[in-house]
Amino acid sequence: MKNLTIGSKFNALLYGGALVAAIAVSGSVFFLSNQFVNQAMQDKLEQVRGEFASELAASQRAATMMAVVVGEQASVKQAMAAGDRDSLGKEFLGSFEAIKDQFDVRQFQFHVPPATSFLRVHKIEKFGDDLSGFRKTVVDANAGSKIVNGLEAGKAGIGIRGVAPIRDGDKHLGTVEFGLSLHQGFVDKFTDHTGYQTAMYALREEGPEQIGSTVTVEADIAGLLPATAGAAAETVTYTSLPGTDNQYAGTVFPVRDFSGDVIGAAVIAIDRTSYNAIAANGQWAAAGLFLLMILIATVISWAMRTNVIRPLVSITGSMQDIAEGEHNTDVPFVGRRDEIGSMASALELFRTSLLRNVELEQEAESNRSLSEKERARQEQDRAQRAADLQKAIDGLGHGLACLAKGDTTVRIETPFAGKLDELRQHYNETVDSLKTALSSIAGSSEKIRTRTGEVQGSANELSSRTEKQAAALEETAAALEEIAATVKAAHQNADEIGRMVGDATGLTTQSRGVVSEAVEAMSAIEKSSQEMTQIISTIEEIAFQTNLLALNAGVEAARAGEAGAGFAVVAQEVRELAQRSATAVGEIETLIGSSNRFVKQGADLVRRTGEALSQIGEHVDNINNNVVSLVKSSSEQSTSVGEVNTAVREMDRVTQQNAAMAEETTASVHELLEEIAELNAAMARFRTEAVMQGATENRRVAA
Repeated sequence: MKNLTIGSKFNALLYGGALVAAIAVSGSVFFLSNQFVNQAMQDKLEQVRGEFASELAASQRAATMMAVVVGEQASVKQAMAAGDRDSLGKEFLGSFEAIKDQFDVRQFQFHVPPATSFLRVHKIEKFGDDLSGFRKTVVDANAGSKIVNGLEAGKAGIGIRGVAPIRDGDKHLGTVEFGLSLHQGFVDKFTDHTGYQTAMYALREEGPEQIGSTVTVEADIAGLLPATAGAAAETVTYTSLPGTDNQYAGTVFPVRDFSGDVIGAAVIAIDRTSYNAIAANGQWAAAGLFLLMILIATVISWAMRTNVIRPLVSITGSMQDIAEGEHNTDVPFVGRRDEIGSMASALELFRTSLLRNVELEQEAESNRSLSEKERARQEQDRAQRAADLQKAIDGLGHGLACLAKGDTTVRIETPFAGKLDELRQHYNETVDSLKTALSSIAGSSEKIRTRTGEVQGSANELSSRTEKQAAALEETAAALEEIAATVKAAHQNADEIGRMVGDATGLTTQSRGVVSEAVEAMSAIEKSSQEMTQIISTIEEIAFQTNLLALNAGVEAARAGEAGAGFAVVAQEVRELAQRSATAVGEIETLIGSSNRFVKQGADLVRRTGEALSQIGEHVDNINNNVVSLVKSSSEQSTSVGEVNTAVREMDRVTQQNAAMAEETTASVHELLEEIAELNAAMARFRTEAVMQGATENRRVAA
């Protein structure tokens, strides 16, 4: 690999990587397509087993439903309780003939516990035989008086049983059974519904027995059946059914009875042509991907050779020529905007730099021929420029030193050489401007000092007045606080009185309601007393009639002589009882009369009480209205006083702030005077013409 060119290395890596990727991707697609088809086939077979189980469950539900409907009929319960076999046969023989072929019903019979045949509707002449040896569904249904359904192996094959109990209240009378045969008809029906080829086998001791089949596949279906009972309980899935050249898939699964025991096996074959087409498409897709990736690798190789490798080879040749000294060699691909163009541009820059170095070496060689005279003249010019510069520095240094001492009257009058004279002129202009500014500041400082003195006097007077005003407002605020507290207390008292009056109004209203209820109760008691009076009148009438009957009975007993002696004694007792009842009724009537009088008096008192409470309520309402007005007025006064108090407090706060600001202004004025004095002291350090004239005038005045 080390001796190969970049193009050969690139092609080897590209084709090697593409080949590995193509094999990996194509193999993955091939493997996944086969896995997908196999998984889809297994899911389909699982779905087929579910459809077969659903078909069996539907038949079991149909048999059970028919058994429950028959077992709940009243005529069936009466016939079973009476042991009337003939009436049952007459009632259901026609019905059985109607449903036998339509619903594939093979057995319809009644049993008595434990499992004795009471009536075979499907074979009316046979009854009374014991079925407990092989009809476990009937035994369980009679033993538990419950519904039992499911598959059951019999002498004629495998049957679909639905057994329901017949009960008269809590008494168990027997069972009724409907049996559907799991035979060729069931298999044909399932194949018609689903389109799947199906075979059913009953597992006998002597071997599997076919009980129905629609399988047309040329394969050894019987060879797929389990050889042992343990193997019969396992479900086997064939994604490719043996002997069908991968054209069919199949499944073998157990058929269990109502108790869960394996009694048969079912084989279902499914055409997998569409699944094979899907697998073939996956294989073609894998091959197409392989070829596509190889083609892509070829295109990439051609594009890299054209756009990268060949330009690199060309640039490498140019680099070789430049390295051998051919600096005028043209560099190709300089105008490209990719990495190749960057390399070409860098090489072109390197070539240009080499050419420039050659030119510089030539110029250096020509510069060495300058004369010594020219170099001496240049040295003299440099010395003169240094002397002129030193002179300018000395002049500026003297002027700046005087300016640092505060003397603004010193100017530089001696001109400097060349453009250095501009520095002298700028210095003189700066000193003149500074002198003018200092003179102006000195005059303004004196005016500020005078005006500040006046402001100081005004500020002192304002501060004194503000302090007095703040003290007066503080006293006013304290007085208003006391007034506000008094008004607030009065408002609270009025509010409390209003609440108490409101409570009194509520109690008065409640009392009026209680009195109204009491009046109604008194009226009800009075009405009840009247009804009791009517009842007592009825009881008196009954006592009178009883007494009269007892008297007539005594007369009749006396006529009967000795035979009616005992009856006469009873009549006498009844007569005495009637008399005592009449006496008690009289006493009760007297008590009820007294009660009525008291009830009337109480009702009158309650009514008068209600009227008095109504008048009290009206007075309380008037008081309440007055108190509400008082509370409202007190609230408004409290609010007004509070607002005034707030305003006064705000004025007090503002006055206090004004006093503080006046004090701050006074202090600021004092500080300003001190700063002006410091400014005047600082200005005294500077020497200006105005200051000198002022000093001369002061000396003249002093003289």
